[in-house]
Amino acid sequence: MRIREAAIDDIDNFMAVRMAVKENVLNSPGLFTRKDNIDHSTIYGKKWVCEDDNYIVGVAIAGLTQRNIWALFVQAGYEKKKSRDT
Repeated sequence: MRIREAAIDDIDNFMAVRMAVKENVLNSPGLFTRKDNIDHSTIYGKKWVCEDDNYIVGVAIAGLTQRNIWALFVQAGYEKKKSRDT
């Protein structure tokens, strides 16, 4: 697994992870639009993804103006999983 800065092209895969979580469920994907994703990745915050074999399994977004972790999502089955590199 590796962590890297997210790209705009990662939005669809990020949303797949986001919509799969069992806590903090987003009932409607229309509540957080593609433009919202871009804004939170470029203007309001910074986004990173965790990949396993080029498959996004986790996402973190830091809120720059709020100085917080605005979002943290992990694909089911990857909770508590350790990187092969550690």
